[in-house]
Amino acid sequence: MDEFSSEIRFTDIFEQAEIQRLQDLFSDATGVASIISDPLGNPLTRPSNFTRLCSELIRPTEKGMELCRKSDAAIIGTVSSEPVVSPCLGCGLWESGVPVFAGGKHIANWLIGQVRDENIDGSRTAGYAAAIGLDGTELGKALEEVPVMPVEKFGKLRKCFLSMSMAYQKRHMKII
Repeated sequence: MDEFSSEIRFTDIFEQAEIQRLQDLFSDATGVASIISDPLGNPLTRPSNFTRLCSELIRPTEKGMELCRKSDAAIIGTVSSEPVVSPCLGCGLWESGVPVFAGGKHIANWLIGQVRDENIDGSRTAGYAAAIGLDGTELGKALEEVPVMPVEKFGKLRKCFLSMSMAYQKRHMKII
């Protein structure tokens, strides 16, 4: 890693308004939620297309947010050139992500997800609600609102997302 790359931040390479617009367009077109975070899980963009389950119920709780960050870090840790799709550590929604690199340094994570398989385990959700201090009935109702997407389709979407993200990163690295 060179001295220059150790100082690069995501916001040095990508214009905030442009990346937010692309993230919003991607989420609107595909029906998945999306956010870009720093390597520690702190948001760099506004959430796009987040579900009520995640934005209004789970993430506002301390335990829920902590588990979301752990889940996001775990999915980035398993990313490769092949589609990696994993259920979140909380209620089992599908998620995936792409690490963003500049000069060999991990500067951000682009995360997608918040869709469910039609066979999601309701008992897991009830246990999770209790663990983070939420009403299981309300969490169950919000889970029913989450879009259904077969894992095979989500995997294909993730592969497309990975290719687009890598092309975008390469384009911006040539500029600097």
